[in-house]
Amino acid sequence: MIMRDQFGDTIHDAIDRFASRYEYLREVRPDDFTKSREGYGRRFYS
Repeated sequence: MIMRDQFGDTIHDAIDRFASRYEYLREVRPDDFTKSREGYGRRFYS
């Protein structure tokens, strides 16, 4: 919601923006992630 409100993104644009940011952070700050790419998002229930 924040990205949609802040940037005027559609839901698809917001998802793409999130994915791009995630990949960028994985590249420049790999030690900040405690889960592997494969494990990210698993066992998450909301």
